[in-house]
Amino acid sequence: MSISLSLNLDSCSCGTLQSVNCIDLLIIGNDTVIDGMFIGCLPITSLRLSTLECFYNQICLNQIQQALSLQTLSMNVLDSLQSSHYSVKTTLNYIIDNLMLENWTFEINYTAYSNACNFDKCSYSMMIAKDPLSIFTNLLGLCKLYLVNKCSIYFCVLK
Repeated sequence: MSISLSLNLDSCSCGTLQSVNCIDLLIIGNDTVIDGMFIGCLPITSLRLSTLECFYNQICLNQIQQALSLQTLSMNVLDSLQSSHYSVKTTLNYIIDNLMLENWTFEINYTAYSNACNFDKCSYSMMIAKDPLSIFTNLLGLCKLYLVNKCSIYFCVLK
């Protein structure tokens, strides 16, 4: 058996920006379609459009194993009964975009954080510029901003 990498290019070209639309089903041998897997111009496009359907089907895994000559490698199907908010037909694009997370728990607990870090004391400092040079520099910056805006408005009116 061999993996077919034939791609129907009648309606697309891999050399264009629309190459993301150039996809086809992955076929092993002459007629065995691999459920949920696609081929395209770019491997990343093919991967992100594919699903994990085949990995839930032992017959499909056996076909891939035979085509790639991986008979010595033990491949077991994924358990479809295991709880997940992703369905068998969820695209890898969606799973990747969701950071492959099943759920996200957001909890803020400052007490536990401070107890874990065991701080001796907590302090902060602010630097406030009160010297004459910094005051002069800040005022000069404000004047420049005012003049630039006024001049640009003036020139816009003249045009």
